[in-house]
Amino acid sequence: MSFYANGVNAAEEKITLRYATWCVMEEGTGGFFRSMAEKYEEQTPSVKIEFLGYPYGDITQQILIMANAGDAPDVVQTEPNNYNTYLGSMFVEPLDNLLGKEYIEDIYPSVKSALTYNGKIYAVPFISCPYVLVYNKELFKEAGLDPDNPPKTYQEMISYAEKLAKLKDANGNSVYGLGLTTASVPVSGNSVLTTMINFGGGIYNKAGKIDVVNKGNIEAFEFYKRLYEKKLNPESAKLKDLRNLMAIGRLGMYFDQTWGTAGVCAINPDIKEKLMLAPMPATNETDGVSLLQSHLLLIMKDSKHKEEAAKFVKYLTSKETLTEYYEKSSPFLSGRMSVNASADFGDDFIEPIKNSLNSIITLAKMDPNMANAYLEISAAVQRATIGEETPKAALQKLDVSLKRILK
Repeated sequence: MSFYANGVNAAEEKITLRYATWCVMEEGTGGFFRSMAEKYEEQTPSVKIEFLGYPYGDITQQILIMANAGDAPDVVQTEPNNYNTYLGSMFVEPLDNLLGKEYIEDIYPSVKSALTYNGKIYAVPFISCPYVLVYNKELFKEAGLDPDNPPKTYQEMISYAEKLAKLKDANGNSVYGLGLTTASVPVSGNSVLTTMINFGGGIYNKAGKIDVVNKGNIEAFEFYKRLYEKKLNPESAKLKDLRNLMAIGRLGMYFDQTWGTAGVCAINPDIKEKLMLAPMPATNETDGVSLLQSHLLLIMKDSKHKEEAAKFVKYLTSKETLTEYYEKSSPFLSGRMSVNASADFGDDFIEPIKNSLNSIITLAKMDPNMANAYLEISAAVQRATIGEETPKAALQKLDVSLKRILK
């Protein structure tokens, strides 16, 4: 009878963990994920990792179809926009006991709060980031701005944007001062909601009821309207549009997740040395907050190997794995305090925003229809800008639609 070096019986059938992720399909990350799985299999000869690769836009629907058929993967990668959908399906397993108290307590309290439902945590962050301010330090210098002193408030940010918008690129094209995504996609609605919350608004009142027509939201929509009227912000832009404008030197600043800068650099590698990060600016109502932006890991309720899946999740989120992933992929923060604090993890690029995960805020309710709500929010801000409705009128329509969509 033959044995592996660590004594595992080779004749015994290995446990196969099925891991559903879009990253294994993407050119920039696929190689790392396959190599990571090989290393884990070497360390854990009793386990084989089987990837289920789906395109980013299709993975949630595919996993829910599989789960309904009783064929769910063991570990699933998702994002906050779809986390509520998984919670609503009740196909996911609580992780408190599987991962243990020490691991759970290492997650940033604000991040843990955003992922907790009915007192239990159903997902943990793989890589994380709030929205941050990405800016071009060379354009700052051209506009007479100090790149080492980014705007600390929304009021300062408007002032900076107005100066940046006076610039022209090498071909004489105008430069946009500030990019905020307002396209008809869920991530844009998520970004707009972050702005609404920063101005003291949001979609829920203190009683947990939908209440959109309020002072903070009106001020937030007036802010977007001002950007539009002054031509500081590209109309109805997706994040990928803003990344392209940043890459070609036609955008001074924009809000994005840190990993979005990899997309900027993929378009124009020479831009890398010009990019800098800063925390979200403050308003009169907040010190600068953000909804959670993260790649999350779930363990499915029907998994027959939950303990092994939990060990694999710990491996994926370990300092060693994340440090190597950072070096080979895009910039990000870890949702684990111990990893973020490690001198081995990260670099000078993310140093200015390393404390930003303390500024994550949580919605009053988690609703499986939140992705549709985000679409309504982006539609509302478009009505207040290119549609020329008053902010209050746009919000009144949004209030009606959200009361219909959200429970």
